[in-house]
Amino acid sequence: MPHLPLKLKFGEKCHLVDLSPEPETKNIDKAAAKEQIGKNSKVIIDLARKLYAENRRALLLVLQGMDTSGKDGTIRTIMKGVNPQSCIITSFK
Repeated sequence: MPHLPLKLKFGEKCHLVDLSPEPETKNIDKAAAKEQIGKNSKVIIDLARKLYAENRRALLLVLQGMDTSGKDGTIRTIMKGVNPQSCIITSFK
């Protein structure tokens, strides 16, 4: 089962059922993960500001997990530094 691509081309279809939810890297130490999250956060903050300023496009993130799977903590960690007024969060079942 292939992993989710980091970027889809415009119009390209993606069926989540065909993709593996397993991480590509299974054995990563906590310090390396924390360092990578810090680097990624700077990029996310910059891109979020540009996206909000442009006001022409949107980005849909789907975060799926069972109860107590850590979704809230993931959002807090990944979206730290992003203006919350530029985000709409919706729960669905």
